[in-house]
Amino acid sequence: MTAKLLKSDGTSTNVSPANGVSFKLHECYELIDCEYVEVVYLDGENILIVDEEGLMNPEFIINQEATIYARIAGTATTIAGNAILCPHEMFK
Repeated sequence: MTAKLLKSDGTSTNVSPANGVSFKLHECYELIDCEYVEVVYLDGENILIVDEEGLMNPEFIINQEATIYARIAGTATTIAGNAILCPHEMFK
């Protein structure tokens, strides 16, 4: 199973958990470049793992792609910084 790292610069790359099954917190912190994560539920299958404090950091850029995913899911959330898009089973 793979996930997608959605970068705030508009690029993306496929990523996989080190154990091949699910991301651990330290992996998310490193991939997203943050200290606290927040989970945005998109539907019954997928989530975004985002920087909980992204909007408070003046250096982060709004992540357009991640924000679109969140808005399509019906949230009013704006995502700043990098985000991981993955099935919910990949984050435990």
